Amino acid sequence: MLSVSDLMTPRGQLATLTPEDRLESARELMASRQIRHIPIVDPADHVVGIVSHRDVLAATGPASDGRDPEASEDIPLARLMSTEVEVVDERVGLRTAGEFMHRHRFGCLPVVRQDILVGIITDSDYLEVALSLLEQAETTEPEEVDTSA
Repeated sequence: MLSVSDLMTPRGQLATLTPEDRLESARELMASRQIRHIPIVDPADHVVGIVSHRDVLAATGPASDGRDPEASEDIPLARLMSTEVEVVDERVGLRTAGEFMHRHRFGCLPVVRQDILVGIITDSDYLEVALSLLEQAETTEPEEVDTSA
């Protein structure tokens, strides 16, 4: 059985921030790493929240709404992060985690070992698997035979 740890982005490659970091840091990190979710951790690497691309967009809003865009960049992530974060143990099966994400419409799940962040698994990870399986299926399908003759 494949587990979440087989597909996740491991901690060493994972971008995280703290509740004290600012919205500007989250925006810059998302843009530079081309990611949509950032786990928010405490000093012991416990997940205390998550900030999504949608959270960042909602916090800044359109320029026409009267908000000062520069002031919004200074918002601490503690004010906009989601704090009720579902996590998954690294040993959980890929199918179980995928079904959970699909059922609850989650774009990601932080992955933990004994409550310490060790990675993240995203809907994009599952999409890569699906595309790989489709490619394999297409290369192993027998050629169609013309039976009209």
